[in-house]
Amino acid sequence: MTRIPGRRWLAVLAVLPGLVATASAQQDGQQIQDWTVRCEQTEGAGQNCLIFQTLADQDNDRPVLQISVGYPNPGAGPAAMLIVPLGVALEPGMEIQVDEEPAFRVPFNHCNRMGCVVGFPLGPELIDAFKRGNTTRVTVLDLTGRPISLEVSLLGFTAGFESIVR
Repeated sequence: MTRIPGRRWLAVLAVLPGLVATASAQQDGQQIQDWTVRCEQTEGAGQNCLIFQTLADQDNDRPVLQISVGYPNPGAGPAAMLIVPLGVALEPGMEIQVDEEPAFRVPFNHCNRMGCVVGFPLGPELIDAFKRGNTTRVTVLDLTGRPISLEVSLLGFTAGFESIVR
């Protein structure tokens, strides 16, 4: 888990106590640099695997971002899911930028007790950008409109993604 300075997060965002527990309760997976592989048994004795990374506030070790990439639906392509704590401005959505590539915005799908969720399909261009990239910057706005940016390491993304490709 990556720890980031987070005094602003304490004032702005709610706690996600179940996020790390959910991520680690499935199965202790293989660590591929900054990404972790998690697999679940599916009906028919198959496995569905994903890679994920959790960023935590360095002051209190509480999660402030979880990103996962996998194949959530049989027969469908890869998708990403990002979760941030409650207390973000929902209307502007989340901005995502890989290195110096143009940023793009995605709307929040929903919020629940775990936080606010963004989910979207990963096309070949974005997967290639993740594979070539060093970091992905994720930016949300707090309720006063101030941006909060987090950097997700892409170190190990290529090997991790290749390990789960169907």
